[in-house]
Amino acid sequence: MSSCLRVALIASARFPVSEPFAGGLEVHTWALAKTLSDRRHHVELFAGPGSDPALGVRELPVHRPVLSDVARADVSMPDALVMAEHHAYLRLMLDLAREGRERFDVVHNNSPHYLPVAMAPALPLPMATTLHTPPAS
Repeated sequence: MSSCLRVALIASARFPVSEPFAGGLEVHTWALAKTLSDRRHHVELFAGPGSDPALGVRELPVHRPVLSDVARADVSMPDALVMAEHHAYLRLMLDLAREGRERFDVVHNNSPHYLPVAMAPALPLPMATTLHTPPAS
């Protein structure tokens, strides 16, 4: 292949894509980013804090919300980490929907989170997803 691809690579927001690896998803994503970069493709890796900076990482901003005592007492309130990850992926997918076509040729989703898959039709560019675990409802 002679032309350079611009690849947005989505990883886990929960675990860094760096050694020592938390698991197979992180190993796979690291190897994919490194191999594509070594082949002169432009890769931006959207991953959790602490990921290998040599991979062109854009850290997914997972910020735990500050919840009031009343909100925390509400049994229907999701866990703060769940909310933080949801909003990090939501922001990323909205950004890709808005300006993805200008920045990337393809999105490769390796995240176990449901939002990238659910929002894929909103993207103005193709997205491939690798399912590393069985999909959860």
